[in-house]
Amino acid sequence: MYYRLDQYPIAETYRAISDVENPLLDKLEFAFNEISHSENPEWPIELCLNSLILPYKHLSLDKEYDIFCYVAKEYHGSLGTVAAIKRGDIHNAKCKNKYFLPIIELPQNAIDPMEAIFCDGTPEGYLEVVLFAKLIFGFPMSFNIYSDQTSILFSRPDSLIDEWDLLIDVNDWVPKVKDSLLYLYMYEYEHGMEASNGRSRISLRCYSFTDALWLRHAITEKSRYPSQLLDKNRYQNGKHCCAFNITSIDIAEQQDRRKNGS
Repeated sequence: MYYRLDQYPIAETYRAISDVENPLLDKLEFAFNEISHSENPEWPIELCLNSLILPYKHLSLDKEYDIFCYVAKEYHGSLGTVAAIKRGDIHNAKCKNKYFLPIIELPQNAIDPMEAIFCDGTPEGYLEVVLFAKLIFGFPMSFNIYSDQTSILFSRPDSLIDEWDLLIDVNDWVPKVKDSLLYLYMYEYEHGMEASNGRSRISLRCYSFTDALWLRHAITEKSRYPSQLLDKNRYQNGKHCCAFNITSIDIAEQQDRRKNGS
């Protein structure tokens, strides 16, 4: 039995996200411009992103951790990463350049920020996990031409009939949850830069969740984070793991406007 998330207040949530994100974006933009124009720029910029959890009613941040964003500059704009650091520990990162690209070296105690977030295990909670992950991992790219412009679909796009090649016919676009699996349709904007064909896509994605964090560590590829969180007796009493795996398949692709003469 699938649980439909058609009643989830997505518009209200987006407004609440903007309220907490915009002040942080202002801080990032000011620091980014100031350092970029200095004679001896020192990267990365460091920002605490704890306030970004506030709009999500079904998520909570582990009280022992803070979430930090580290941002540097590359040719296309801002670039960086996000990590969770245990409170009281050293949280300063370093930055070096390699082949004209900034390489951010995280503190040795840095972990995947999604491991420091708890979900209440409800279908709404699993949806909020994905919304939160999109927000924090997209934040460092906010001032980059390749910034994240994907969006979760709750209804059929108006342009789908005339401007898209639909590979699979879809009648119900609402995100759904079955057990610990979240299914949704994601609009993936294609920037059309460099080697891109310029055709945006829509994909059907499945997000799978498990409280067996140790198993996820064992079967996934080497983490980009220096440390990993132990999950012994961690997930209980309505607190569930927010780390996830994704499988995806394209179900629609924008038509080639160059062939149509537009």
